[in-house]
Amino acid sequence: MTDDSSPASPNFAIVTDPEQIAESQRRVQAQFRAASTWVGVRKLGSRGGSYETDVSWCEAQKIWYASPEVEFDRWPNGFGVVDPRPPSSLDIMIWINVAKTDQGRGEACFVRDAAGKVYLAHSGKLGGGKPGVGKRGFLGSLDGDFQQEVVEGQEVVILGSVDSEELVSNVARYVHAAATFKAGIGAGETSTVWKISPGGQADQWPQCRDGGYIGIGWAAIGDLTGVSRAQFDEKNAAAAARYPDWHSGQQLWEFLNIPVGAKIIANQGMRKVLGIGTVTGPYYYSSDETQVFRHRLPVDWDDLQERVVNQPGWRPTIRKVSPAAFEHILSAGPTAPPNPPKLPKKSTFEDLLGRMASERLHFSPDLVASYLLALQAKRFVILSGISGTGKTQLALTTAKAFQPIGISAPRETARLDSSEGLRLRVQPYMLKYHRLVVPSVLAERIAADLDSGRIRVCFGEGGSESLRWSSQSTATQLLFKGTFRTWFAQFEVGDELELRIEDEADATVLHIDRFKPSGNSAPASGEPTGEPTYELIAVRPDWTDNRGLLGYFNPITRDYQGTAFLRLLMRAVVDFEAAERGKRSPAPYFVILDEMNLARVEHYFSDFLSALESGEQLELHDNELVEQGGSGSGEAVPRRLAIPANLYFTGTVNVDETTYMFSPKVLDRAFVLEFNEVDLDGVGSERGRDAALSLDEFAGLAGLADRDNPRMAFRELLAGALQRAMVTLNDRLELDHRHFGYRVAKEIACFVVLASEQANDDSTTLWHAFDIAVLSKVLPKLHGTQQEIGGLLERLLAFAINPDSPADAHCKESERTYEKGRLVLDAKGAPPRLPRSAAKLWRMLRRVRLHGYVSFIE
Repeated sequence: MTDDSSPASPNFAIVTDPEQIAESQRRVQAQFRAASTWVGVRKLGSRGGSYETDVSWCEAQKIWYASPEVEFDRWPNGFGVVDPRPPSSLDIMIWINVAKTDQGRGEACFVRDAAGKVYLAHSGKLGGGKPGVGKRGFLGSLDGDFQQEVVEGQEVVILGSVDSEELVSNVARYVHAAATFKAGIGAGETSTVWKISPGGQADQWPQCRDGGYIGIGWAAIGDLTGVSRAQFDEKNAAAAARYPDWHSGQQLWEFLNIPVGAKIIANQGMRKVLGIGTVTGPYYYSSDETQVFRHRLPVDWDDLQERVVNQPGWRPTIRKVSPAAFEHILSAGPTAPPNPPKLPKKSTFEDLLGRMASERLHFSPDLVASYLLALQAKRFVILSGISGTGKTQLALTTAKAFQPIGISAPRETARLDSSEGLRLRVQPYMLKYHRLVVPSVLAERIAADLDSGRIRVCFGEGGSESLRWSSQSTATQLLFKGTFRTWFAQFEVGDELELRIEDEADATVLHIDRFKPSGNSAPASGEPTGEPTYELIAVRPDWTDNRGLLGYFNPITRDYQGTAFLRLLMRAVVDFEAAERGKRSPAPYFVILDEMNLARVEHYFSDFLSALESGEQLELHDNELVEQGGSGSGEAVPRRLAIPANLYFTGTVNVDETTYMFSPKVLDRAFVLEFNEVDLDGVGSERGRDAALSLDEFAGLAGLADRDNPRMAFRELLAGALQRAMVTLNDRLELDHRHFGYRVAKEIACFVVLASEQANDDSTTLWHAFDIAVLSKVLPKLHGTQQEIGGLLERLLAFAINPDSPADAHCKESERTYEKGRLVLDAKGAPPRLPRSAAKLWRMLRRVRLHGYVSFIE
C-alpha cells in the first residue's frame, strides 16, 4: 500500500466533468443490473438515514446492489452481503458514492487513464461506528489483488473499468473484504466462533443448511432488528411475563450481536458437528410465520463435513467457542456410520440369473429383465398369473440379491440380547422430560416390587440410587433425579443403553449402563449385519384400511402398535437420508405383498398409491410422546413419513373366486407382469437363455427410478418410430374413450429408455421393450363385454401385428392360431411387431367370443 508521502500516479486523473461523471454512473448501474436480478423494494438503513428503493441480487457474487433515487450531492451505490429476498429491511455494508461535482467529497470517484478509459475507484472509507474500523486499517487488510493508487493526492483502490464485465466481480470481492474487516478481523481482533444448535436434536438443520442461515427459536418476542439493550430487556421482560417457561434472555442477546465474519458451528448434541460456516450479514427476522426459526443470521456453510467431538458444555443453544477449541474441532475426524452399506459382490444381471438357477428357480431372462426395468420405471409392480409359477420367489430372490452387507439400518428400539439384558436406544423424550419408559418385557418383571419400594437402580461406575417410579398410566416410567439425572445427561439421542435385572435378598436391582458390545458379539465375516432390507407380507382378507401395513395408535394404551412393514419403511427413510448426506446411492428396500388381492387393494393401499405419485407424507398419528419414543413399547414412530425413492413394492396376484379384481386406479399406477407361461420341457435345462432383454449394463436399482423427462430421449429412439407407434396406439384407444394419460406415456418411455441403456439400443431390443411396456401398462385396464370392446380388441390386435396398419384395420382372432404363448404366422408369413401384446389380445378376443366378457387379468 502507498502512504501519504507517495507521489501521485501519473497514469490516472480524476474525472471532474459533471456530464462525464453522470455518464460513468449510468454505465456502472448498467453493469450491475445486467449481472443481477431485481428482488423488489427494500428499506436500506445506514448511519446517514434510511431509504426505500429497488434492490437487485447478484447471485453469482453473493452481493446486493441499490442506487436510491434521492436528492444527494453524490451518485449513490449501496452494497450488502445479506440475501435480500427473505428480509424486508437491509443494512448497508458499504457505500461507493461518487460526488456529482466535487470529486474530493465522495467516498468514491471516477478516474481516467492515459488512454481515456474510465474506472470506478474507492477511497477505502468505511465507517461502522467502532474503533479500528476505518480507512487505514481497511486498506492495510486488503490483499495484493486490489490495485491501490494515489491519484491527485487521493489514496484510492481501483475497482475496475466502467465498461468491463469484471467490474461486478471486482466490486463484489471488495464488498466481501469490507464485510470481513468490519467483523473485527482486519482491526487486529480474533475472529469470534460460536456454536449454535439448530433445534433440540438439530431437527432444523436441513432448513438452515439449505436456506443459508443459522437461526434460533423464541419467535414470540418479535422482531429485534436494531433494538438497543434497554429495548431488548423491555421486550424480554414482556415475553417472560406472558410465557412462564420463557428463558431466552442472554442467549438471544448474544445471538443478536454475533458480528459479520464470525464463524458458526452447527452442532447436534455434545458429540457431533454438522457444519461450519461464516456469518455474511447482520441479524434479520423472517416474516414467515410457519417457520420455527425466525431470528436468523445469514451464513455461508462452506464446510459440511460431519465431525465427531466431545464437548460436555454444549448443551445450551448458543455458546462461544475458544480459538483452541475451534482448532481442535477442525482437526476432528469425520462421522462414520457404524456399518457403511456394502453391496454384495455379485450384482450384475448374469449374477442374478445365476443365483436363481442355483436355487432351482426357472425364470426366463426376459421375465427377470422386465421385472427389473419395471421396478426402476415405476417402483410398483404387480405379478399376476396362475398359482405355482414362482411369482413370490422371483420377488423374494431379487430382494435377497440386493441385500447389502453391513447396512447401517437401526435395530429395533429394544430387544433382548440374553435372558437378563436388554438394549435400549436413548430417545428425545428421555432428555426432554427426564424419564424413561421401561419396556414392557422388563416392566412385567418389576411390577410386583413397584409398590413395596424394593427396587434399586445401579448405574455407571458404582452409582446407586432409589428413584421414583410412575405406573399411573399404561406404561411404567422411571423418573430421573439426583446423581442419576446428572449421570444420564452425558447421553445423546441414539446412544445405546443396556438394562439388566438382578434379584437380591432385600431388593430387585435394575442395572443401567452404556451398552458395550462383547468380543463375541460381532457377526461372522461375510455375514449380513443389520436388519433385512426386505419384508414378505401376507395380505389378510380382513384388511379394510392401512393399519395392517402401518399399524395404529391405540388411544387406550396411549401406544403405537407398529408393524414389520412400518419398521422397514423407517429403515429405508433413515438409509435414504444418510445416503443423501454421504453423497452415495441408498440401498434398495423391498416390500412384497403376497396374495395382494385377498383384500380390496383400494382399501388398504390407496394412501401408498397417492403418496407414490404426489410425494406427500403418510399420516401416522399425532402424539408427541410416541414420536419421541416415550410410549410403552419404547419405539419412536414419527407423526408422518414419506415413502423414500429407494423403496420398491411388488404385489403377487392369483385370480379366483376368493379374490378381488383390481380397479383401474390401481392398474394405472403399476406395471403388471403376467406369469401364465409354463415351460415344463425347459425346467432344469439351459434352453431359452438367449433373450432380447439381457441387461448387460444393469448397475443396480437405487437411483435409477427418478427420470424427470424420459420422453425427450424416447422420442429420439429409432428415429422417432417408437414415439409414432405410441401416438398411434393412443389414437386407436381414444376412439372408444380408453386412451391413457401423460403418466402412462412417461412410464412407457422410461421403461424403453432404461432398456436402451442397460440392454441394447438396436431395433429388435427396443421394439421388444416397447411390446412389454404396452402389455404391462396399457392392456391391463381393458375389460368389458363383446359388444363394448370386441371391435377395439380387433383393432388393437391389428396394431400389435403391424403398428403402421390403417386406423380402421381389424384382425379377427380366427385369422391367427395360437401355440405355446405365441401367434403362429398366417399365410402371409408376417410376424407380429409386438408379439407378446398380440398373443395377449388374441387370447382376450377368444375369451370374449366364448364367454361374452373378458378382462386382462385371467
